[in-house]
Amino acid sequence: MADALVPDDFRALDAPLELDIDVAGASVTLRLSVDAVETLPAHRLREHPFSLVLRGPVTPVLPQAIYPLRHPRLGLIELFLVPVGQDAQATRYEALFN
Repeated sequence: MADALVPDDFRALDAPLELDIDVAGASVTLRLSVDAVETLPAHRLREHPFSLVLRGPVTPVLPQAIYPLRHPRLGLIELFLVPVGQDAQATRYEALFN
């Protein structure tokens, strides 16, 4: 499914993406909202490449990995997330669709 996604799929989200993780033996649902969607130059392998930056809670910080994210409209999608920044309010993660 991630191969078929385009920038407008994320620009129009009406709810955050959700991810269940284990924190100290308890299941916790993290909610990640879209912080930015930037179009990248097209190339022969992907007509609409783009960068997606998601905003999540300050803690816990997710390590770089592939995560199964849920959304009511998109369903279940697996994205490779990389933590790219943090401030007092949020941690930001980037996923490239390249």
